[in-house]
Amino acid sequence: MTVQWIVNSRVQPRCNDYAEISVDSAKVIKSWKTSLFSFEWLNKDGSVKNSDELKDRDRERRAHIDALYKAGDAIEKPVLGIGMLENIEIGIGKAEFLTLYDHGIQTIQVHVPKTHIEDFKPYRTDL
Repeated sequence: MTVQWIVNSRVQPRCNDYAEISVDSAKVIKSWKTSLFSFEWLNKDGSVKNSDELKDRDRERRAHIDALYKAGDAIEKPVLGIGMLENIEIGIGKAEFLTLYDHGIQTIQVHVPKTHIEDFKPYRTDL
């Protein structure tokens, strides 16, 4: 199934500050699992937690993204950046990124700050 991507509404007012790129979702997860916040969504082995293991709010977000994906509706691009520990951080759109990764989507379109564009070179699928 093909994902229809749209600009993230929180990036829209500052589009000139962000680049739109495609990334290898598995490589991103490998980096992101070292994040202090990854435990909310990931098991220790890097797999996405089942819905019943998520907080209520995250469970609702995941269900919403599942519904959009299954209906073929457009999904907002997640926003990624580089964290203090030099790992990838998912700033906005964890539910989008992780739900689609769990559905086996290997390439995900994202926004990244233009100041971080070089740091994403090893993760990109669009070069």
